[in-house]
Amino acid sequence: MMIRLLRIIVLILAVGGSLRAQDVHFTQFDLLPVQFNAAQTGAFEGSYRIGFLYRGQWFSGVKNGYQTPAISIDAPFNGFRKNDWIGVGLNLYQDKAGAAGLSTLMAGLSAAYHFALDKKRSQVLSFGAQASYASRKVDKNALIFGDGIQTGTTSADLGSVANDKTYVDFNIGVDYRAQIDKYNTFSIGGAMEHFLSPAYNLQSQTISKLPSRFTILSQWKSDLSKYWTFTPAIIFRTASGATETMVQAIGGFKLDKEKILRAGLGYRVGDAAQIIAGMDLGDFRVSAAYDLTLTDLK
Repeated sequence: MMIRLLRIIVLILAVGGSLRAQDVHFTQFDLLPVQFNAAQTGAFEGSYRIGFLYRGQWFSGVKNGYQTPAISIDAPFNGFRKNDWIGVGLNLYQDKAGAAGLSTLMAGLSAAYHFALDKKRSQVLSFGAQASYASRKVDKNALIFGDGIQTGTTSADLGSVANDKTYVDFNIGVDYRAQIDKYNTFSIGGAMEHFLSPAYNLQSQTISKLPSRFTILSQWKSDLSKYWTFTPAIIFRTASGATETMVQAIGGFKLDKEKILRAGLGYRVGDAAQIIAGMDLGDFRVSAAYDLTLTDLK
């Protein structure tokens, strides 16, 4: 089954290489797993899960940099078979940047079915889907075009720009998780966002479609000893011919059964180093991350 899943992932990556897009991304993907893959909906032990994340980008060097708050909630329910279960969830985010306040507000409903491959649920294969309603807005009166600069008057192009645009979006995903032994857990999954490539253009004279984005995420969670944990992860994303590869390694130190200090490093290949620190307090996790740009963009 693992070989089949890897073949599917390779096919997804091959298809994604010819597409073009730019999309929202987060350093702390583990705080909003449903945002990365709909198959993660309800993929936990418990009654419900709530996550909140805020990203601020380029505040030090660019006026009106990216501001992206996001929130999600999901819960598991009984499945059709004894050891299976269903996950349902809701996630919401807003991405805003630029002098004209270009923003995208997206609300999505997701569902996933988790197939237990054995009686102990030590291996689980999950399939998920998400339907979202999105709204893009811009303050078109703050936009400046070339002819407006030359003539000192209002640009004729403003007439073709709408203040807002709404569209429906769909995402799909698959995920495989295995409890290797008492101390080690492995997972790998793939997701395809913007499945139907919806039109999202604000300018009426052109039709711009949102190309699909493909994500592969793999994690290994290990209890190294009575006090230490170790969680390496790798993410590969591709859209519009552009790729993003990110590797992270986070260690945890157990203060007691309810408190774990977490700290680690990451690297977004060809872009930035990442510093991550936080703490687990029972069922509650708080964490912060800082991306240190290593390219000329710094």
